[in-house]
Amino acid sequence: MRYCVTGAGGFVASHLVRYLLTQGEEVIGTVRWNEDLSRLDSHIKAVPVDLTDLSSCIRCMKEVKPDFVIHLAAQSYVSDSVINPLATLKANVEGSVNLFEALRITESDSVIYVASSSEVYGDVLLSEIPIKETNPFRPANPYAASKAAVDA
Repeated sequence: MRYCVTGAGGFVASHLVRYLLTQGEEVIGTVRWNEDLSRLDSHIKAVPVDLTDLSSCIRCMKEVKPDFVIHLAAQSYVSDSVINPLATLKANVEGSVNLFEALRITESDSVIYVASSSEVYGDVLLSEIPIKETNPFRPANPYAASKAAVDA
């Protein structure tokens, strides 16, 4: 199987990439042009992609032709999202929509997995513990709102 892992140089994605490689899977990772690639495994092909640019996403999906897309690329720091909410929304919402659109436009039949965050639940009531996926979203910061928007 051919996997495309977005944000392949990130903390979580880099561990997933290593795991997939140990399973004998083919892995292509998307990276930003200015990203620190020190965590990136040398055994994968890295494709520079700007998820906020639809044409960049289309080019990537045409080139990669993945069976599975695991979408882990995001601006994931809550503190940064409070300082610059628009950049967070652009990266997380626009970036995700562009990825989805690229898959649609290229008529891909890829399976896509999108990572969310417990942040979407915000303040959870004691009566709601343990949290279920059916729990209402109560995002309390721009990062949480961006993840909730992509989940909707």
